[in-house]
Amino acid sequence: PDLRTLFRLFSCGYFLHEKDGTRSRDGIAESKTMQGIAIGRSRQADGMMFYSPATRKIYTSSDYKLDEGRSTPNLFNLNYDGGIFVGLYDPAIKTSVEPFPEGTPVLWPKILHGKSVKMRGSVTSVPVPVDSAVPDTADLETPYTIQLIDGSTFQVSPRRMDDVVDLRSPANTTFSLPSWLGSNQRVMCLHDGVYKKGFMDYDLDQQSWRFIQRRRNGDEIWSKAFPSLIQDFQLLVDEGSLIPGWHAQNSQFL
Repeated sequence: PDLRTLFRLFSCGYFLHEKDGTRSRDGIAESKTMQGIAIGRSRQADGMMFYSPATRKIYTSSDYKLDEGRSTPNLFNLNYDGGIFVGLYDPAIKTSVEPFPEGTPVLWPKILHGKSVKMRGSVTSVPVPVDSAVPDTADLETPYTIQLIDGSTFQVSPRRMDDVVDLRSPANTTFSLPSWLGSNQRVMCLHDGVYKKGFMDYDLDQQSWRFIQRRRNGDEIWSKAFPSLIQDFQLLVDEGSLIPGWHAQNSQFL
């Protein structure tokens, strides 16, 4: 691509706007420029598309100037509501249903007190999906991570997952969680109108996800169970009950 056409998405910008409908601006009492947020290049005209929070309309102009160093949220007094998540997109990667999502129960063979037993556990991390066929050499495959009830973790080849999945447990769902909701991921949970900083944790005994808040020494302070997290995580995000990452406590979270 032509590097000269690249710009910082959602930058502040100033663009020429000489008319409001059929009425012309005189440039004296009314400015002939407007402020907006750059949202992309127009496919119908040779210009930049701007969204104006003041009018809630989209404008296209070829006469503009971007101020990429200025804070867009501060300029337009915008508050992030937790509803947009940005990630890398690779068209070569075909999306598909994860066969063994996080939380899938497993039985792992172990030697305990001199006896061979199968210890309960669950999947805590899944491989990044790829579009290529599974290679013949299992060592080259990206493994699953499972955690047993004694706290030990193991890396398991995708080829072996069918052998260790606990078929006695009913299938939870065919959906999988986004990476930011995985085990030990930083999130914020809304409680009594205040966001608490903590981590996501999978309770092997209860076979369900929960939010936990810990002290620096690892002691648990507070927790909240989410027994239907896999089915309801999008609703929880949309209503602001869970937010990815840790953010400063400000008015937008109160």
